[in-house]
Amino acid sequence: SPTPGGCSGVAIVVHGLQDGLVIEDNTVVEPTVPANGSCWGISVDSGGYGRKEGFANVSIRGNTVVNYAVGIGLELCEGCTVENNYVYSERPASSGVVVPSKYFNAPIPGNTLNNNLTIRNNTVYLKNPSSGSVGVRVSRDGTKHSVASNLIYFGAGSSAATACFNTSGLATTAFAAFDYNLCYYAATAGKWDTTRATLATQRAAGLDAHSQTANPILTTPVAPHFSIAMGAGSPAIKAGHPSSSSKLSLGGLRRDASSDIGALQHGATVVVPSTPTGMAVQ
Repeated sequence: SPTPGGCSGVAIVVHGLQDGLVIEDNTVVEPTVPANGSCWGISVDSGGYGRKEGFANVSIRGNTVVNYAVGIGLELCEGCTVENNYVYSERPASSGVVVPSKYFNAPIPGNTLNNNLTIRNNTVYLKNPSSGSVGVRVSRDGTKHSVASNLIYFGAGSSAATACFNTSGLATTAFAAFDYNLCYYAATAGKWDTTRATLATQRAAGLDAHSQTANPILTTPVAPHFSIAMGAGSPAIKAGHPSSSSKLSLGGLRRDASSDIGALQHGATVVVPSTPTGMAVQ
């Protein structure tokens, strides 16, 4: 539940052992921007129970998360996907998608580690970023991760200590795909990645060959859910990963043959189910 003025706990949280869980189409909002504390909007992570915990094939998709210190967190997960989510925050030092969710703790012996994760087509809008703010973090453990078609926008508070991505502790070989992302700083440009400071050095390392730093031309977020849209001339349109993007967008709308970067799809269409076999539409 909301904690006006403070920030503690998690709006939607999962601990224990889970396989095949779907967290979809939720809107969680802190109506008063928290002045302090640590909190997550949605997080699938360890409860610290002292027994084995872990997750497989979890999908966190199509959610809107507003004004949390960490928008979406995930850890202890094998074959899990975070896609088509919109994370917005006016809280300083906030982050978007963070894996491991509790990166400040050491891995727990005997528990599942992150492997084969897909983080794609998420939009992260941090209005007042500050030192420590990160758009998408996939760090510390695991292999075969895919980070593609994510859109990150840092507002006027961005600083040199702000980072689009954090891949600390992982070699570039830990990623099966890492490309077609867009990260834009409205003010002071921070790092592209905490490990490789610029997009140029990221490309030289073999990642983000087609990624962009251009202004995505987003509309001003509108309360209470701080919804946004992309202008017709946005460089994010039809610029997503050609094979690793999500097939649907935020709201369950079908993407065009060429995916946009981020959770939205400009000009997306409603998915109309086909008529079941043996039945007719009257």
